[in-house]
Amino acid sequence: MLLDPDDLGAIASLTLPGRAGSSPTEVSGGGYFYLDQLDRAVVPTKDGTIQVVAVRRDALVTEARYDLAPVIGTSGIVSVLPDWSGRMWFVTGGGLVGVLDPATGAISTHALPGETIANSIAVDESGGVFVVSDHALYRFDAAAAGRPVVTWRAAYDRGSRRKPGQLSQGSGTTPTLIGPADGPGGGYVAITDNADPRMRVLVMARGKAGPEKVCEQPVFGPGKGADENSLVAVGDDLIVENNYGYVVGDHALLKGMLGGRQVDTEPGLARVHVDYTTRTCSLAWSDHRERFRASSARSPSRRACSTPSPTRAPTNCGRPAGRAPRRCPTPGT
Repeated sequence: MLLDPDDLGAIASLTLPGRAGSSPTEVSGGGYFYLDQLDRAVVPTKDGTIQVVAVRRDALVTEARYDLAPVIGTSGIVSVLPDWSGRMWFVTGGGLVGVLDPATGAISTHALPGETIANSIAVDESGGVFVVSDHALYRFDAAAAGRPVVTWRAAYDRGSRRKPGQLSQGSGTTPTLIGPADGPGGGYVAITDNADPRMRVLVMARGKAGPEKVCEQPVFGPGKGADENSLVAVGDDLIVENNYGYVVGDHALLKGMLGGRQVDTEPGLARVHVDYTTRTCSLAWSDHRERFRASSARSPSRRACSTPSPTRAPTNCGRPAGRAPRRCPTPGT
């Protein structure tokens, strides 16, 4: 959809190929997409293709199409993101990690046997591509000819069940990247696990040397924590929210999609402080109360990348002042 920024009226629409999913929480085939350097939408679709869609006057026009179906089969494309060399990295629900060279159409893949992927990925300026499956957090890098290879793998506690409000039995967080890749430890990466009885926030160094553990912090009550949103990095802190119990029928359902909040959901926000010098985590605050209060406060107009101390100055990810930010090199979806 192309919308008018003043009144949100529809200007144009483009029907993407493939059949719509039957689940209200289906994330493959367009759940995640990005805008490229030409402000074109790069969208994975339900028929196993990646479509590059541009705005031309008041119309949406498909300018390029890449067919991944011969390689991925019937497994849906969960997400696609570019790296700093112009390659397109993609992941599928069936645990396939791939690289597409848009100049040649060449595709290389790496399978994660017995694992599934239900989250987007994160990419940093050193070439690292961070993927969380339902078993482990990975760093991939491109080898010769762009082939994806595992640089390191960090298994986490995936718990004993898929909790209500989750899309899979595992982490529900796209990896959050913190700090520059040329900083200590090659920068940091954070996710939540799915541990019982309490879910934990995990922070580790993300450089090529390996996933060196920084710290971990349990959040929310025993048996009452689940997260299906990426952590938000603010300075030296991480904000985590609770999705436990958001379901419709037997489908995990994120808040606000259908039916509103249900009586068996567990509210909660928590702020975890990370001391990168002493490599410790602590719970700055946690609030499980429900509040309904009108507010006249305006939402921030820009989203800044997060950098741990001692360099705290936020950036707008290289966008000119007054322009909407592109996706930061610290994605958090």
